[in-house]
Amino acid sequence: MKIEDFEYIGNTIDNGIIILDKDLKVYFWNEWLERRSNISYKDIKNNNLKDFFPNLNESKLYNLNNYYTIINNYTSSYQNIKNEHQKEIFIFYFYGKTC
Repeated sequence: MKIEDFEYIGNTIDNGIIILDKDLKVYFWNEWLERRSNISYKDIKNNNLKDFFPNLNESKLYNLNNYYTIINNYTSSYQNIKNEHQKEIFIFYFYGKTC
């Protein structure tokens, strides 16, 4: 799948998707997140998530039974995978408000 195809699919989903590595470098940030965070994909791509969310608690991000809230009380879950270059990446999926 080409990255353009993935971006198209990722932006048609009515939930948030972030793809990042263990160093919190952002590889994908979909339109759902752009609308709710006021942070554009262009601005956050290839940057560290903590540059935009300085209070982010990394130890909670990858623990807490795979659930954590990063933005605006939206709950997320994540999947940890290795890509074709054996680089560990994390896919966060935001799907509903917690409060």
